[in-house]
Amino acid sequence: MLSALAVFHEYLGRHGDRAIAAGLNRDGIPCPSAHRRDQNKHRFVDGWQGSAVRAILENPRYTGYAVFGWWSKHDTLLDPDDVPAGHLERFRRAAVDRVVRSRRPAHPAIISVAEFIEAQLLRRSRAAGGLDARAKLERGPKPTKLGLSVATLRTVNRSLNRLVAATPASRDRTVDLLRAFSIGVVVVWHWVLSVTHRQDGEFVMANPIAEVPLAWLATWLLQVIPVFFLVGGFVNLTAWDRTEGDARPFLRRRLIRLLRPAAVFLAVWVVAEAVLLVAVPGYPGVVSYGLIVAVPLWFLAAYLWVVLLVPLTASAHRRAAVPAVVLLGAAVVTVDLARFGAGLEAFGLVNSALVWVFVHQLGYLWRDGMLESLPRRWALVVAGLTGLVVVAVLDVYPRSMVATVGDERSHMYPTTVGIATLAVFQLGVMLLLRPVLSSWLRRRRVWKAVVAINAVIMTVFLWHTTALLMALALVEVTGLPIHPEPTAAWWAQRPLWLLVPGVLLAALVALFARAETRLPGRF
Repeated sequence: MLSALAVFHEYLGRHGDRAIAAGLNRDGIPCPSAHRRDQNKHRFVDGWQGSAVRAILENPRYTGYAVFGWWSKHDTLLDPDDVPAGHLERFRRAAVDRVVRSRRPAHPAIISVAEFIEAQLLRRSRAAGGLDARAKLERGPKPTKLGLSVATLRTVNRSLNRLVAATPASRDRTVDLLRAFSIGVVVVWHWVLSVTHRQDGEFVMANPIAEVPLAWLATWLLQVIPVFFLVGGFVNLTAWDRTEGDARPFLRRRLIRLLRPAAVFLAVWVVAEAVLLVAVPGYPGVVSYGLIVAVPLWFLAAYLWVVLLVPLTASAHRRAAVPAVVLLGAAVVTVDLARFGAGLEAFGLVNSALVWVFVHQLGYLWRDGMLESLPRRWALVVAGLTGLVVVAVLDVYPRSMVATVGDERSHMYPTTVGIATLAVFQLGVMLLLRPVLSSWLRRRRVWKAVVAINAVIMTVFLWHTTALLMALALVEVTGLPIHPEPTAAWWAQRPLWLLVPGVLLAALVALFARAETRLPGRF
């Protein structure tokens, strides 16, 4: 019972029975009677209660040892003067000297004996404090002068602890790490490695790849959008299997998760734009921000496209997994041949749809363990790297996997076969690193940080460019220079462009994360 582990951790973290029960209900964790409804038909499914928490905390069986004689049966006469009237059977907690514990563990332990004893000693000390101390414990701490209550921070920490404790042993934690890593790289790239400046009244986001020798090679690892789609394939197939192939609940849950944070983002921007147009004379409007505002939206549209296709692509994967990937890969190559060989540029839009479906489909193979063997991992690396070298040699393709000043074309849009080969290469690298990463993610603090990031990952992605725009406005107001070229002065400012947008993004996440964190089945 992972919920039992969370109960003990919360209690040892100085939270009371009712406070723990309320937190479990807020997080949507089913109570014992709801978890095993077939065995608890006689009980109400009314959520966690303080009594249920207390029963868990006082049960020594969670230490892994079998306990006998914990309860004793007592027969109580209904009327002592009338024995034939019958009696009632009542169970009471047995005296300590009547309880027998097995010498060896009888089943896997959920908590250690030391933790159980610590919890019992803590219960005794709290009981000695009287009703006033207990009431104070259940109320929680008072807000601080900064307006952000310590109770709120503790609630967040408690929720994270529950998610960490509820992580199944079978979960591939590298998937969550790679999702967080991919979005983190995108955010840092836009803030730090983009030469963002005004040009003809609009903000542009160039990058210094063309100015740094061999920097295009780094984009073969740092162009991480394919990583997110590979992870998406893994996660979406897992969710599809959980619904047993029912498209309606799958799409409902997935679309809510994607579109609710996006709807909040768009609504805030529409209201803010209307207010600024009315209140600020000469305000040029959102067009003056260039593509900065739209950066998250094209990605969301592309990912929404592959999610809508999951009922079809997952069914194709179940019927013929490898042929489905091969067919998609062949289609991507054919479309690029038609585009560049026959000069049909309109075919670029076709691959802008097909390439991401191909990358997403590769995630299915990863999810089903079809690429686990060491030879197959290396085969992916070699095949992907070979494809990247071929793409770099051909004149029709740019060598950089991100849009670069001076290049007529970009691999990202219209999307090319270069992104498909990059996905194959990156998948092989990720699978080779997986054993090391999995071991690292067993550390509680590391995994807790990954869980925290993933809990608000859509909010972070949607609002990170807004944080950049706010930072640009602050820098312009303060009179600091915004360098239009990657000079030494530009490089010296890089820490500033990590710190200022980071602080602003933290504030935006605190304001708008509720649209994401309150979704059912978030983790």
